[in-house]
Amino acid sequence: MKKPYLLLLLAIMCISEYTMAQQLHCGQSEARLRLVKTHPEILQTEADFNAQVRQGIKRMDLGKVARTTMDTAAGDLWYDIPVVVHIVHDYGSEDIPGTAIYNNVARWNESLAGGNAGDTLFTRTYTPNFLPYVGNPHIRLHLATIDPNGHTTKGITRHRSYLTYNGGEQAKYDDWPQSQYLNIWFVFDFANVGGLDSSFAHLPTEVASIPYYDGILTIAYYINGWKMIDHEIGHYLNVYHTWGITGDPTVTCGDDEVDDTPPTKGHDF
Repeated sequence: MKKPYLLLLLAIMCISEYTMAQQLHCGQSEARLRLVKTHPEILQTEADFNAQVRQGIKRMDLGKVARTTMDTAAGDLWYDIPVVVHIVHDYGSEDIPGTAIYNNVARWNESLAGGNAGDTLFTRTYTPNFLPYVGNPHIRLHLATIDPNGHTTKGITRHRSYLTYNGGEQAKYDDWPQSQYLNIWFVFDFANVGGLDSSFAHLPTEVASIPYYDGILTIAYYINGWKMIDHEIGHYLNVYHTWGITGDPTVTCGDDEVDDTPPTKGHDF
C-alpha cells in the first residue's frame, strides 16, 4: 500500500472540522519544529510537494470529486489502509487489551467517514454553511492481517520497555514498512516534548527522508472516548491544522492549504 498523497489529500478534505479540533494538545507543531531544526531540507521538500499538489488539482476533473455530503457514495472505497498497533508497556494500564483496539478501529473508521453525529456537532451549531461539505473521504482502516514477513497477524504488537514512561521518537519500536502500513504506538506517558502533548504524527513531507519516524504516537489513557487518533490520522494524510503549520497558533494566522476553510487564528491545543 503506497500512499498516493495527492489523491489522499483531496479525499481527506471532507473530514469533519470537529475531528481536527480536539480538546487536548496535539504535539504535531512542536514535533515538526524539532525535525526542521535538525533537517532544514524538510522545508524545501514540503514546498515542492505542495506545488505538485496545486498543479495536480488544476489538472483534475473536479466534477468527478464529491462536492457535497449527498454526492458521496458510502460504499465506494478508494483506499484501504492496513494498520499495526504497537503497545509499548510495562504491564500497567498502558497495556491495552485487544478488545479496546478492535473497538477503536471501528470508531476511527466511523469518524473518518463522517458517520458520527458528535463529530459534526460544532459544525451544525456554529458553522452550518460548511455542513454540506462534511463527507466520506472513501478511506478505511483495518488491522493488518499479514505481517512484513508474510505471516498471519492480528495487527497488534506488544513490547515491554521503560520508554513507555518517557515516550518519544525512540519509543517507536518495531516499525513496519511505512509504504505498506500505518504504524500507531501507545505509551504510558510522553517525554518532555511540549508540555501538554497527548499525541502527535508527522506530516508526510517531514518523514519522507526519515521513514522510521512515520506514524502516530499517543498516550494510551486517551484511547477511549477521545479523538486523539482520529485527529492524528489527518496529519498522517497531510492535513494541517486549520491555522497552518506554525508552532505558535495563538498569535499567528495561517492556512491549512484547503479551500473549505479561510486562514484561521488557532487554539493552543
